[in-house]
Amino acid sequence: MSDINKKPGVGHNSSTEYVGGVEFLHSALEDAIHLVLKLTKRNYRIEKHLNSAVYAKNNLQRGLHLSKALEIESKNKKEVQHFDQVITAVNNREDIHSGYNKGAKLELCSETGNFGNYIANCTGGKAFDNYVVDKAFDEVRKEENSDE
Repeated sequence: MSDINKKPGVGHNSSTEYVGGVEFLHSALEDAIHLVLKLTKRNYRIEKHLNSAVYAKNNLQRGLHLSKALEIESKNKKEVQHFDQVITAVNNREDIHSGYNKGAKLELCSETGNFGNYIANCTGGKAFDNYVVDKAFDEVRKEENSDE
C-alpha cells in the first residue's frame, strides 16, 4: 500500500506531521462523512416509522412503528453522546484531557477515528478556538427557543 493511501491510526499522534498533515485531515473528513451519512440514513428510517405510526390501522401497528423509531433513535443518540460531552466540556472551558471528560474524549476518539481525534487534538486554542464552539451553542439555543 502506498503512503498516500495509508490512514494514520487512532491515537497515533507521535509526529507533528500526523496532527497537521493533509493525510490526517483527509482521514478525519472521511470519518466525518461516514458518521453524518449513518446518522442521516437512520433519521430517514425514523421518519418513515413515525409516519407509519401516524397512519397505522391499530394500536399494535402504531406501537411497533414507534418502538422501531425509538430503537433507531437510540442508536443515533449513542453515536453522538460523546461528541455532546466533549463539545459541552469545551464550551464550559473544562479540561477534556483529564478527569471525567477524558473518558468521553477517549471514547469519542475510539468510536469516530480521526474525526474524533481531530476534535480532541484541536481543543484549547490549537486549530479552532472556543469561539467556534460558543457560536455553535448560540445557534442551537436560538433554534431551541424558536421551537417553543
